[in-house]
Parts: sequence; structure tokens; C-alpha cells
Amino acid sequence: GSISVPFGVDLDIANRNGETGLSGIRGRARVSSVGGGVKVLQFEGPLSVRSEDGEVRLVGVKTASLEVRTRSGKVRVSDLELSQGEGSLETDSGEINLSVTSQSSFRYQAYSSEGWVLCPAGSQRVDRSHSGVIGTGVGRLSIRSNNGNIWFGLREWFGSIRDFFRNIGRSVTPKLLEQIGVYAITCIALFIFFRNDTFPAIVAIFWGMGLAIQVWKG
Repeated sequence: GSISVPFGVDLDIANRNGETGLSGIRGRARVSSVGGGVKVLQFEGPLSVRSEDGEVRLVGVKTASLEVRTRSGKVRVSDLELSQGEGSLETDSGEINLSVTSQSSFRYQAYSSEGWVLCPAGSQRVDRSHSGVIGTGVGRLSIRSNNGNIWFGLREWFGSIRDFFRNIGRSVTPKLLEQIGVYAITCIALFIFFRNDTFPAIVAIFWGMGLAIQVWKG
């Protein structure tokens, strides 16, 4: 079911079947679901979500204490504001997609034993673990998927790529645009087929430098 209550309440919700939804709440909430997804919109306060089988979707959550745990299902978090305290996003089998607000401030560590991990620019990688800082790094956030991809800041990446191609599209010839398209498609294919190798990165860097020089000259 779906629940909408006034600000200033504490909730403890357990649901066995169907989606559980919270909207417009300021307080403390603990949500557990066995056979359905969980959706939380515009929430402020400590939040704990556990789901056995279903997608967890958070939008516009402002918190200093966040725990999301699902055994089988995606975790999608949009416009998270974590400026202090600690948070964790974890799924045994599923994808994690995260975007945060400009007010967020935390250190993060992202790990996937089987999937891709994409993090904001400036992140550091050791084996399959990625770490970095958002803002001044006051809080802490752990992101973990045992068998799935992690996309942190994917929306910003796509926005940067879109703006980049918009800008170069105003100044380059159709022939050069075709070369850039071939470059992008080829690099994506190389990263997919040689995911644990440095070869795709080397190709992307040197080929990209050549294209960048052509764009600069144009």
C-alpha cells in the first residue's frame, strides 16, 4: 500500500506482499518488505529499508542515517542529500543507481564483485573497490553490490557527454563527427570485451588525443 502522513512522525512498517510507498515524511522510518518493492519520496530523517525481493526506489531523501538492504532487486536513489552521518546501499543481486544533491558531503566506497562500477571523476580504484569524496567529505557512504553494476553519478556523466557533443557539434565538420562516432562505439566495445584489461584505456586515451587535436585545430 501507499502511506502519506504529516511531518514529525516515526514509522515502523512491515509488508509481506505488494509495494510499500512513503511520501512527504519528516521523522524516522523503518521499512521492511518480503515480497514487494519499496518507494520513498521526499523523506527527511533517519531511514532504514530492507527488502527480500523487489526494487528499492528513493527520491529526494535528506538524511544523516541511511540503510538500504535488498537481497534481490535494484536500488535506485535519486537526489540523495547526505551531508553528515553514515549511509549504506547494499544488494546481493541487483544494480545500484545513485545520484546526489550538491549539498551532499561524504566519503564513499563502492564495490561490486561481479559488475561494472562507475563513480564520479576523481575516484580512486584498488582492485574492484572505488573510493572518493563528495563535497568536503563529512559523512560516509558504503555502496555494495555482490552481483550487479553500480552507477554513481550516471546522470551527470550523460549530461557532460551530451554537452560535450553539443559543443563540438557546432565547430567540427561532418567527417570529423563521423570519426568521433566511430571512436565512441569502438571504445565502448573494447571496454565491454576487455573489461579487466588496460588495453581499452590505452586505445581510448591515444586515439582520443588525436581526435582532440583535430577538434582544436578546427
